[in-house]
Amino acid sequence: QLLSAALAAGARAAEPGEFTRRAVLNGRLSLERAEALADLVSAQTEAGLAAARSQLFGALGQAIESLASQALSLQAEVEAALDFPDDTGATPPGIAERSLELSARCQELLRTHRWGRSLREGVRLVLAGAPNAGKSSLMNILLGEARALVDDEPGTTRDSVEAPFELAGIPTTLVDTAGLREGAGKVEQLGIERTRAEIARGSLILWVMDATAPVPRPPDIAGEVVEIFNKADLIDVGVQPGLRISARTGQGVDHLKVELARRLGADHSPANGELVLTNRRHAELIAQAATAFEQAGQPMKPLEIIGYDLREGLAALDRIRGKGVDDALLDEIFARFCIGK
Repeated sequence: QLLSAALAAGARAAEPGEFTRRAVLNGRLSLERAEALADLVSAQTEAGLAAARSQLFGALGQAIESLASQALSLQAEVEAALDFPDDTGATPPGIAERSLELSARCQELLRTHRWGRSLREGVRLVLAGAPNAGKSSLMNILLGEARALVDDEPGTTRDSVEAPFELAGIPTTLVDTAGLREGAGKVEQLGIERTRAEIARGSLILWVMDATAPVPRPPDIAGEVVEIFNKADLIDVGVQPGLRISARTGQGVDHLKVELARRLGADHSPANGELVLTNRRHAELIAQAATAFEQAGQPMKPLEIIGYDLREGLAALDRIRGKGVDDALLDEIFARFCIGK
């Protein structure tokens, strides 16, 4: 009734993110900090929350501001050399080295992106393999509960079973699938078709094999695959290469978690409180800046081309903070905000 009365009096419902958008348009909030606000609301883990909070408090903006300031200084020197060659000399000293240093700093930021993207978007880990390889048992031990049915009879899992799982701070969905084999019955074949659909959707495929009789993954399974030899407690040490675990005893499971986290970018995760790049848009623009600065640092380049490359790199950095972006991009960004934010 209150809402109806407000609308009848001339008010209207706010658009998604409308108030935050007004703050950006009026210069009260930079665009990358506004995006962090949406990430803060949707964060699913403590690590994701910390990354969003760091960006909201200006960590990314400060890093971009520092890069942009140095790029602008370099560009000014190049422009001065072009406009007043008699006063400044042919080429400002150290232009190439300083441009390459800017590119290296952009690349350093980019190395945190896979980890940051996993924190922000989550990942889908798909357990696949032949029947009775131990996929369901592995899922249960990772989750710490009996989520999937386990039996010695082949083909127990005939449909995909999924459950939320946190891996090193990353929001993860574990997906147990029907075993892949030839000659399956009609119902089991439907499950196998779903398995292949899940494999196509997966961020990372865990190909689980029975270490006593391993079935290699089919060559048509592409993407990033981690090969796991289960039932390692039943074989001699060193018989099989690769990751060896036992879903029955828990042997090697902790090492598997570490390896999965590494595959998802943990080796480039920053220390607590340091900047991590979570947003795809930011990563794409920083990659463009890195390329432009690297081009500016190439030897034997005319000053006019160096100036152009520096301008391109600076423009990419500015777009992260919201300078030079159009209404269509703003519409896309704020469409995912909550009503009233």
